[in-house]
Amino acid sequence: LKQAGKAANREGPWSSFPSAHTAGAVAVGRARAREFPRLAVPAAVAAGTIAAVQLPRRKHFPTDVIAGAAIGWLAETIVDRAIRALSR
Repeated sequence: LKQAGKAANREGPWSSFPSAHTAGAVAVGRARAREFPRLAVPAAVAAGTIAAVQLPRRKHFPTDVIAGAAIGWLAETIVDRAIRALSR
């Protein structure tokens, strides 16, 4: 259902979910830093900025951003290990 052009009730404690923007930013930042170590700090700053922006936008709770960062970190780690294992 839609209300006044918006999706039905996206507000409240039950509509929370991990931040996909944060997950993607962390995963890409880690992958980029792994391939180009000199970019580690700029990649971390960019990922942190993307994560931090979610809070004033009121798109996520802090725990959503933390969960998104953990998901991105874990996903990149799993993919990196899989690629290394397949390359042997």
